[in-house]
Amino acid sequence: MRSILILALALAADVALAGKVAVDRDRLFDFARCRTFAWGEGGTAARSELTQGRIEAAVRRELRERGLTESGTADLMVVTHADSARTIQPAAHVGIGLGRGTGWGGISVGGSRPVGSTAVETTSLVIQIYDTRGGSLVWEARAGEISPDPARLERALDRVVAKAFRQYPRPAKK
Repeated sequence: MRSILILALALAADVALAGKVAVDRDRLFDFARCRTFAWGEGGTAARSELTQGRIEAAVRRELRERGLTESGTADLMVVTHADSARTIQPAAHVGIGLGRGTGWGGISVGGSRPVGSTAVETTSLVIQIYDTRGGSLVWEARAGEISPDPARLERALDRVVAKAFRQYPRPAKK
């Protein structure tokens, strides 16, 4: 029983690390004709060069696994946008209650008030792939709520990018 609980918690942590991913693509675009990719201009780099490098490495790995090679004259242009946001969440609640009653009846009044707060930072990632012939957007993945904890960030980015590219069209088998 204990091992099942530990496994469930580990799976929940992996889901939390991976964040939510939404993918959209041009269903009329022929991805099978594309063999090469290059990095495009106009993206929004992550705040840290290390994070940006991890994002690019993860995207590069996924594209290579799908048979694409990096080239100066490419079929597809890849652009990434990374952003971090900080939100304030209550850290704890203090409750106050009054009550009086006898038997099955009684009166009670209660309430709680947030005490203290915690700043929670999350990273969002957008990966866009454009057709270099027409310049149109052909594939896009949006991932939010990625934990920016440096100890977990590389693993989290790898998981988010892999999760997004599961929905990238595979080339037809010859």
